[in-house]
Amino acid sequence: MVKLGEIDLAEIKLREASWEYEAIGQPANAFFTLTKGWLSFERADLEGVRNALHLMRTEQLGIEEGALDLEATAFVEQGRFSEARATYERLVTSRKTRSVLLDALDAQLDLCALSCREGHPLEGLDCFGKNPVPPEMEVYVSSKNLYLTSCLYETRDFQGVEKAARAAQAEAQDRGWTFARRLVANTYLMRVGAARAQPDRAIATLRTDLAEAEAKKMKRVAFEVALALGEVELRAGRPEGRTRLRKLEQEARSKEFFRIANLARGALDWTPTAQ
Repeated sequence: MVKLGEIDLAEIKLREASWEYEAIGQPANAFFTLTKGWLSFERADLEGVRNALHLMRTEQLGIEEGALDLEATAFVEQGRFSEARATYERLVTSRKTRSVLLDALDAQLDLCALSCREGHPLEGLDCFGKNPVPPEMEVYVSSKNLYLTSCLYETRDFQGVEKAARAAQAEAQDRGWTFARRLVANTYLMRVGAARAQPDRAIATLRTDLAEAEAKKMKRVAFEVALALGEVELRAGRPEGRTRLRKLEQEARSKEFFRIANLARGALDWTPTAQ
């Protein structure tokens, strides 16, 4: 339900699970706590993420790799890239040691994507090239095309962006993970469309996506869509773009989503002569 964007239903199911644990007199298990942490992340509640991580570790719930994955993802959104890299590297090593090669590859792809987020898209693309996903594993590794989308956008390879974004959306549809990945991939498709002189269509689509993300209380995704929408509005000469980006910067910073806040701040500095 978290992957589908059904946050309210996910919280209901977690409460039901909590009552069941109480009924049998047992504490919640590791998967319950980890799921609660990811739910907090999608709500942009990093305090909830920290609480879940603390519980997983202090009570030794035996799911350290899950904790590392959640922690690294939170570090990325906080803009703590060096800590995210070290955490992902620990995760890769742990999974390789246990010979869980598919999961190790997933974490390695997170490392490749991190290079792009750090402002080094060519390094990220090189990393992806050195860590190909075997054909027999493609059905299990669904993050690469979404990561490629953002990296390729930074290099202004719009044709590559469209191909990767549509592949990411198709994978999400096939696996039932339609919400977050569909909307995040669409932010890049709409950016490309706006750059190709279709800003009105891009703005209308992104406004619809933003309303959907906010209605589902997927704050983390709403941040991504609001960033793209503000960028497109600003570059199309719409005054609401600047207002939107300022609001986004303030809200994201208050939630400790400093990566998004900094991107919003950078977008505000755009001028037509710098295009």
